[in-house]
Amino acid sequence: RSRDLFRAWEANVNGMIRIQKYVADELGVEVGHYLDFSNSLHIYGSNFPEVMDVLNRMRTRGDLPTEIIDLMNQKN
Repeated sequence: RSRDLFRAWEANVNGMIRIQKYVADELGVEVGHYLDFSNSLHIYGSNFPEVMDVLNRMRTRGDLPTEIIDLMNQKN
């Protein structure tokens, strides 16, 4: 399944988990593990400025791994 990482992935995963919980509750069983596979996880080019803004704010707060910061520095 193709997924828009920046705009839709989180909402899609949360929706699937809610369905999983609903079905488990209806069946009277515990919620199991959720695995999400994608054959095309992508970020559209038109979203890059917003993505970079989010990443820069995370970098300022110290919330980014060094590997991501290194990749961002290579781009500049």
